[in-house]
Amino acid sequence: MAKFEHQPNTGSLWPDNEVEVLRKGVIKIGEKEHFCSLLRFVAADGSEKYELAVSVAVINKNEEETKRSVNSPDFGGPFVLDGQKYKFGAWTKTAKNGTKYLSVGIEKREEPVPDDIPF
Repeated sequence: MAKFEHQPNTGSLWPDNEVEVLRKGVIKIGEKEHFCSLLRFVAADGSEKYELAVSVAVINKNEEETKRSVNSPDFGGPFVLDGQKYKFGAWTKTAKNGTKYLSVGIEKREEPVPDDIPF
């Protein structure tokens, strides 16, 4: 996959059929509980690797019939990272090669919040 340089507060999420969720659960780090997943994947060199992923939010899927407009995101919701509130939005797109992906936008919210508020 070609490297693409993202602008601040943007990104893209691609399908990856080589990833398997091995376990999901809660890990307490210090006094804060974090929802985590242990993933297994195959690296570009063919070797098997493992990744610990920490969740920052549960995101909503916006069904076509409930979207406010045709420009509303397909997925969205608020999240807190490092004490800062953000709004997440993702739109389903199709790359030139036909692969579907999510184009992501992050919007910073002005009011900071404590890190201990659960999502």
